[in-house]
Amino acid sequence: MGWVDWLGSGNISPGNMRPFKEARVYVQKLNLKSHKEWVLYCKNKLKGFKEKPQDIPAIPYSFYENEWKGFGDWLGTGKPTRGSMRPFKEARVYVQKLNLKSHKEWVLYCKNKLKGFKEKPQDIPYAPARPYKSEWKGMSDWLGNKK
Repeated sequence: MGWVDWLGSGNISPGNMRPFKEARVYVQKLNLKSHKEWVLYCKNKLKGFKEKPQDIPAIPYSFYENEWKGFGDWLGTGKPTRGSMRPFKEARVYVQKLNLKSHKEWVLYCKNKLKGFKEKPQDIPYAPARPYKSEWKGMSDWLGNKK
């Protein structure tokens, strides 16, 4: 996603993004069912769909912070907000059962590069501080590491 349309990169500047309500209407007409489908659509890897218009951001919550209510609202699925994420307490319990010891292990786990672990569920965020802003108490609390 570029900020430099005027440099001839072909990317659109943030000021030229489609207004939130118009963008959401467009996205909802796609009938995507999940955040995972949204990501594939944005990467042009979802069969049967035209390329995403440049004036609709791939990371909509960063452009529409004031209007953003989660991917359930964005996609029109009616699923809970927070990008259809698992509730914080449930997600933290899941993560703590992994017995990861550090932020570095968390990153490796999220990238599926930590041997002996299943793939991270889609409804647990890679960067949990943002979607769980009001409950977030730090990585040690997330992982269950007592200091």
